[in-house]
Amino acid sequence: MDSLTPYEAKEVVEAEDSIDDATRKTIEAIIKDANQLVVVLVMCLCLTMLGTLVVMPWYSFRLWQWYSLAGRHPSLMVYRPPLGSFADQFQRAKANLWSGLFIGFAFLGLITTTVAGVVLTLASAQGR
Repeated sequence: MDSLTPYEAKEVVEAEDSIDDATRKTIEAIIKDANQLVVVLVMCLCLTMLGTLVVMPWYSFRLWQWYSLAGRHPSLMVYRPPLGSFADQFQRAKANLWSGLFIGFAFLGLITTTVAGVVLTLASAQGR
């Protein structure tokens, strides 16, 4: 037996063959957004904390798109696709999208507690 596992696909189906142009552009946008997670977070932290409020909804939308496309195009979910292939990039984007969603939740919690702390401090200062 040539393969290490009997469950490995005999041949890798290239995902690019069965995908129309509009879907391809959506997938490329998902991959691009997922790969820019670090840049987005640094910009949100350096420029304004309000920018982090956009991260959570945007990455949740992209994650929803990811799961939708993964269900409609099984060729993107090939087991162990070649490194750097379209299917590989698509599958690797999932981790960054989940990270962006969780980091967005964390920043939302941080902003909420900060604002609540400021409001409570101001309220207690006015009560004196």
